[in-house]
Amino acid sequence: MSDWTAEQARALRDAYDDLAEAQRASLRRCPDAQAILMDPSFWVLAGPAPDEVRLRLAHLIACFPAAEQLADPTGFRVGAFLRAALHPGKSTVEPSEATRYRQLVAARDVDELVHRLRKILGESGAPVDWGVLGRDMFAWSDQVRRAWDRDFYAAG
Repeated sequence: MSDWTAEQARALRDAYDDLAEAQRASLRRCPDAQAILMDPSFWVLAGPAPDEVRLRLAHLIACFPAAEQLADPTGFRVGAFLRAALHPGKSTVEPSEATRYRQLVAARDVDELVHRLRKILGESGAPVDWGVLGRDMFAWSDQVRRAWDRDFYAAG
């Protein structure tokens, strides 16, 4: 699978924001990435994307309704965002306190990650940098998990 950059993910979010409200509503009603792949509005966003990229695009689009784009994404770190979302006001979190976070990063696949992440994003109500988060979701791996862990558990 090709690399996905933060700029590409932000551009996809911008395109999502530019859709008509009815198209965004149609995508919001989709319960998962597979349903998004079958929605006509997805194809407006995906365009001529290669087959191996489309499912990852659908995973990312599935999360868009849960959080707005951060106005100034400078220095955004997913792990630090998740610590603030799951443990407001805490600069550090002990592993024994981080059950929801550990469940999130232990996701068996991106479908499971999306399901858990959508819930956390929606509950937090805070905007995110879809560039960084999208790039990480696209490249979901042990390396991404370790980066999130470092920023989640490090002092804020």
